[in-house]
Amino acid sequence: MTPEHIPSGHLKFPRSERLTHRKDIRLLFETGSALNAFPVKLIYLSIENASSAPQFSVSVSKKKFKSSVDRNRIKRLIREAYRLNKSSLIDYCLERQITLKMMWIFIGNELPNITMIESSAKKLISKLCRR
Repeated sequence: MTPEHIPSGHLKFPRSERLTHRKDIRLLFETGSALNAFPVKLIYLSIENASSAPQFSVSVSKKKFKSSVDRNRIKRLIREAYRLNKSSLIDYCLERQITLKMMWIFIGNELPNITMIESSAKKLISKLCRR
């Protein structure tokens, strides 16, 4: 999907779409489901009868990537791929009146490029919308 065909509000990544509360993250890991599209793993929790935007967070292992520069670059790439491809996910949530809480975890061992991350993001979003 090209940026020209997406409504202007969908390409932003506002603070309301960030998953930040420890309580929500703990609940996500305890009761959430998982999807994989190498090199990214998605853990998600669907909440019925809620109409807020999907909430999203990113994690990269400090054990695999010692350098904070590398971890931050990977997180930036994942956030950008999500931001560019989230419009179908937002439409899906609005249609079903659900809210999704998601944690995207990078599970690869090497630094990725944007095409690899974006293809994984598209696969994960399409898998999630089919559930």
